[in-house]
Formats: sequence, C-alpha cells, structure tokens
Amino acid sequence: MLFCLAAMTMNKQRLESFSDATVAIIMTIMVLELDVPNGTDWNALLDVLPVFISYVLSFLICGPFLVQSSPSIFEGYHC
Repeated sequence: MLFCLAAMTMNKQRLESFSDATVAIIMTIMVLELDVPNGTDWNALLDVLPVFISYVLSFLICGPFLVQSSPSIFEGYHC
C-alpha cells in the first residue's frame, strides 16, 4: 500500500515537472520570436509593436499558469 502511494506521488511530481517545463519552453520560444527594430527612432518601434503586444498578452496568460501550477519553484520569494 505504501509503495502504491509513493508511486502515485512520483507520477504527480513528474507530471508537474513536465507541465512546468512545457510552459517554460513555450515562453522561451515566444521570446525568440521577438525581432530587433531596424532603426533607432520611435517609428522603428512602431513596426514591431503588434508583435510585442501579442508577446506581452501571451506572457500574461502563460506566466500565472506557471506560478499557480508549481508554487514550490517560487518558495522563499515574497512580493
């Protein structure tokens, strides 16, 4: 009986680790898709603004999922 409980706990921990890694990889790929503006003025930033806004919105959706799914990562950090 004790062995079965340990096996179930390990599977849960593996699933949590897998989901955390998946979200982290998704967030990393999102950052890699951001392009550097071609110029040095504000008009150059306007060209990449739609992509940047979509990145921020995606990060705001994925970030809380990562924080809520694995609070042990953020132990010791207090806001």
